[in-house]
Amino acid sequence: MATKTKKKAVSKKAAPKTAKKASKARSGQKQTTQVMENIMLQGNPQYDKFAKDATKGSKEQSDAFMASGTMFMKGFEDIAKAYMGWAQSSADKNAQAAKSMLSCKTINEFTETQNKWAQENFDDLMAGATKLSELSVKVTTEAFEPINDQVNKGIKKATESVAA
Repeated sequence: MATKTKKKAVSKKAAPKTAKKASKARSGQKQTTQVMENIMLQGNPQYDKFAKDATKGSKEQSDAFMASGTMFMKGFEDIAKAYMGWAQSSADKNAQAAKSMLSCKTINEFTETQNKWAQENFDDLMAGATKLSELSVKVTTEAFEPINDQVNKGIKKATESVAA
């Protein structure tokens, strides 16, 4: 029983110290809250400028992505039209070649017609592939131009801000 009484005595001595520490903590917390409230109420011009710049930059980025997407879709439409035109032209030429081959009277005539058809098909393939490749590069370059411009603006702004 002597140990229980001793523990109670120690607890009673520690209670006032703990209460003082808690009071100091609450006081410090109140001061911190007041400082933060003052900062928020006064308004921070740097924060306002930062928020406005961020909003403006976000809108510019969004506009750049929208412009890029629009250009890409228009370009993709052009690529699809070119491909379909090429496919239609190839189908017409293949139908004509089939008629020519069916009208051949000799094996030599058939072989010559087939060789001519194969050479024309190869030439058309190379011309069509080149045209589609050039069109794809053009579309990609044009579509990424707004994004490229926006990235360059951001880099320039960051460089200027670091230099300042």
